[in-house]
Amino acid sequence: AKHPPEKVAEDLLNRLQANGPEVAVPVFAFGILTALQSLVLECGIPLTGVLYLSGRSGLGKTETAKKFFALYDLANTGQPALITEAGSTMAGFRGDLRSARDLPVVLDDLCLSSARDSQRKRLEVGAQAVREASNKGAVRTRAGEHGQEPSTETGVAITAEFDLGTISDVTRCIIVPLDSPMRGGMPDDRVTAAQTLDAFLTWFVPRYHREKGRLKQCYEDAAAEGRLDRLKTGLFCLRWAFDCFLRFALDVGALSKTEYLQIGRFWETTLQQLEARQRRLIAAIDAKIPKASIPELLWAGIKGQTIPLVKKLKKLDSAHALIRGNDLFVPPILLEAFLSPQDGYQAVTKNKIGRGLKAAGVLVLHESDRANTVKLKRGLPRVFHIRLDCLKKVAENSLSP
Repeated sequence: AKHPPEKVAEDLLNRLQANGPEVAVPVFAFGILTALQSLVLECGIPLTGVLYLSGRSGLGKTETAKKFFALYDLANTGQPALITEAGSTMAGFRGDLRSARDLPVVLDDLCLSSARDSQRKRLEVGAQAVREASNKGAVRTRAGEHGQEPSTETGVAITAEFDLGTISDVTRCIIVPLDSPMRGGMPDDRVTAAQTLDAFLTWFVPRYHREKGRLKQCYEDAAAEGRLDRLKTGLFCLRWAFDCFLRFALDVGALSKTEYLQIGRFWETTLQQLEARQRRLIAAIDAKIPKASIPELLWAGIKGQTIPLVKKLKKLDSAHALIRGNDLFVPPILLEAFLSPQDGYQAVTKNKIGRGLKAAGVLVLHESDRANTVKLKRGLPRVFHIRLDCLKKVAENSLSP
């Protein structure tokens, strides 16, 4: 039996509040966006967003995805459909991507592992799943088949215990972190969410063309204000989807105008917090990527006088480098201290520096020392021996376009 739309919508909004709205609302909003995804793509909006629920084990990621996103059942079972366990074959997940147009698909439980190889494989599975799920043009076929098949604009949620490791993958996602256990839920939350989605879509269908025009205009206005990258585009679409739902709730009487405005402000704040967190994650990943080679940084340090230099051997110590004509002698501890604040070199070691200098062809090796460093005189620290002309040539060639 159909339930009055104002009743189910009001009931659901109360349940979203009770479950932890900073998580539950974006998850339900992504379910709405999934149901309307074909419309979004018809407007020419390059949506790639994947919902990525992250957090340690036991916080309720899977349960939240089932309650507020995976709202379709396997026939006659009462169990959520289109859910793939991350430990099982990816073939079923890929099949769902091709067959479930505008339906919610879940890849569940990408978990941490203490074994390095197992963890690496799980990170690779997560990254591959994000890339395939966000590709609205084509996904790879099953092993043994050839070519590619068009995707079907499926909406995908992934639950995981770890953050993604590349900027590209992070920008393909809308990451909703769980920092504490989800509480306040009721056994029939999922039923209410499904009834509300049904009521919303019933309201939306006769307004389809009007809402499509509204979306296109909003997108054009947003794009005119500045470039929308992948993350901003995903958040723009998520904002629009839940705004549609709030207008539905207002229209059917589930919300007063004051409540509508209040929830709208909460929603905007939530989206800003989600974006800020992802920007911080992107910045943290970017900081681990070397922006220049060791020779480039060393040459820049010499030219910019940020590496302390002396010209007399007796003044050489672990805090100073020595220049003698075309020869540069740098203590490893000094070079480690100089490089470690640089992007990508936070965990640099003497051995890594030595290998980098050697590979670049700027390191002088001494037959008397079976190492990348040499001791110039008893009582002085071991040093890297570098030819300045070679260093300059390698550094400047690296900077050339």
